[in-house]
Amino acid sequence: MTMGIDAPPEPGEPANLAVALALAAKGFAVFPVHSGGPKAKAPMPFFRWREKSSTDAATIREWWRRWPDAAPALDVGKSGLFVVDADRHDPEHDGVEAWAEIMAEAGASPEGIPIVATPNEGNHWIFRQHGGLRNSKGRLPKGVDVRGDGGYIVAPGAVMADGRMYELAGDLDTAPPVPDWLTEWLEKEGDRPVFPIKMPRSRCHKGLLARPEFVQILHILPPTHRSTRSTTSSATSRPTSAITSGCRC
Repeated sequence: MTMGIDAPPEPGEPANLAVALALAAKGFAVFPVHSGGPKAKAPMPFFRWREKSSTDAATIREWWRRWPDAAPALDVGKSGLFVVDADRHDPEHDGVEAWAEIMAEAGASPEGIPIVATPNEGNHWIFRQHGGLRNSKGRLPKGVDVRGDGGYIVAPGAVMADGRMYELAGDLDTAPPVPDWLTEWLEKEGDRPVFPIKMPRSRCHKGLLARPEFVQILHILPPTHRSTRSTTSSATSRPTSAITSGCRC
């Protein structure tokens, strides 16, 4: 499995510029955002990112000459992507576990899906789309958002001002299309369900801990966080840090 964004910077070139150029070379539209401070992850002042996000190397280099400390962001829709953003901002609503439960209920496997470990212990799950899917939650639970047409995320491989990274496990080039079951979830109406899902264990594949791949995914964390959570799955007896070892972001 390909790891990270392989983009060593040129001498004197910001690491985040190298990441932006590597993504643009693959056809993914990028633009600069604040890498820290009170406006972290926000676009630069008066920057109309929906209009200006680009894959043009000369344009991108000019942005980083103007804002050398910027982090790269990914224009999700323009790049033909769709992202599930599972976060842990609210201690009462663990979006990472909730999303894994949704996948378990659907009988889905994370195999082949590019996943980004965010600095705050969340995950970005990246799919391909052909347009039309926007930033809509449907009945997805609290802690789980989606980014589509008109949305953006901090780019895989980005390094924030405090040194924390958005680490990629997988390959954006081979991201699978949005599955039909997820589209159906987004189109559902009514109240959001409360997670963990209350269902017979047989329908949940005997629960999350019986799915080694989910146990591993839940522990894909940046190195600065791995010491705060168990990194060994009782189901696999292997350190899950191996999933992200060797990442070049």
